[in-house]
Amino acid sequence: MRTLVDLSLSVLQGFPHKGVSSSEFQKRLSSGISLAFISWLPSIQFHSLATGFTSSQGFISGTFIVPSNQLSVSSSFKRNGILGVLSSDLELALLSGISGTYTIGGLLIGLGAGGFTGTGMNLVYDRASLSLLLESSLKGEGILLSSKILFGISDGICSLLNEGVVSLGLIKGVPFQPPVALSLPMVATLS
Repeated sequence: MRTLVDLSLSVLQGFPHKGVSSSEFQKRLSSGISLAFISWLPSIQFHSLATGFTSSQGFISGTFIVPSNQLSVSSSFKRNGILGVLSSDLELALLSGISGTYTIGGLLIGLGAGGFTGTGMNLVYDRASLSLLLESSLKGEGILLSSKILFGISDGICSLLNEGVVSLGLIKGVPFQPPVALSLPMVATLS
C-alpha cells in the first residue's frame, strides 16, 4: 500500500530538475496531487468475473500494474488544454508517481479457490470527485488552478489507471466438497 510520503516523493522525483533541487512550487504541487490521489484511491472499485469453486467465502487478492505510458497522459493533457512546460513537467511527475503496482483486495461470498483477470477498464471511479479533491488539496498548498487544468490532471491520472492490468488475481478460500465450478461477479478495492 502506498503512503502519502512515498507517493509525494515519487511525484516530486518525476519533475525534471532545472537545477540541483526541486522548486518550492514543484514540492507543493507534488504534495497536493499526492494527497488528493491517496484520498481518492480507496473509492476506486475493481469489477470483474471470478471463476473458481463454490465456498461460503473467499478472499480476493491480486496485483494491479499501472504502466508508465506517457502518450496516455500527454493525450489527456492536450485534450484538456494543458500545454507547454507545465504539460511536459507534469506528465513526467504523474508517470513517476501514479505508475506502479497496486493491491486488489476484498471478500467474495459464494466462491472459494479461484481466480480473476482484468484491466483498467474494470475500474469504476468518479473522475469529478478526484478533480474536487485536487482542487482542495492544491488550495491547501496555496496553489489555485483553473477547473480545466484540474480536470486535465484528473483525466491524466485516470488515463494511466485505465492502462493497468491484473498480473495475478486469486480467490483464496476453502471450497465445498465435492467442488463445484462457478463464476460470480466480484467487486474489490485498490490500495
